[in-house]
Amino acid sequence: MKRAFDFFESRPLADTLDISYLEKKYDAKLPPIFVLFLQSFIFKEITGPLPHYTDEEVGFDNFQPDFEKSLTVYVEQGEFYQERGMIPFALSGMHAGGICVGTRDNDVDKIFICRDSFLERYKFISENIFVFIRGLKNNWQ
Repeated sequence: MKRAFDFFESRPLADTLDISYLEKKYDAKLPPIFVLFLQSFIFKEITGPLPHYTDEEVGFDNFQPDFEKSLTVYVEQGEFYQERGMIPFALSGMHAGGICVGTRDNDVDKIFICRDSFLERYKFISENIFVFIRGLKNNWQ
């Protein structure tokens, strides 16, 4: 049985992530708790049965192992993510927008599912990335 942190690997001390460079390059301010996570861990591509998030209908599919690609999606999709300052970091098989971290105002560091519904495009699911990870469960549990 996999545990939540089996989906990540520790970032080696020699592997420094230049957050300032990424923020400047993609014109995005990353939230502090999420930055701490990125500096400490690397997303792994999930193989085998996929986890799900608590009892929510999140439709979790996979993490984006290269976070810089997530920032590219944030920039290329323009208004879809930028209007509310949401940066996608995981894919969802049920929702086109995936799982995002908030970067502005009351949404800073909060985790949302981004759905294609315009009535409630962003649905809050967790206080921060660490709480989100604690809520990951294997489909077979």
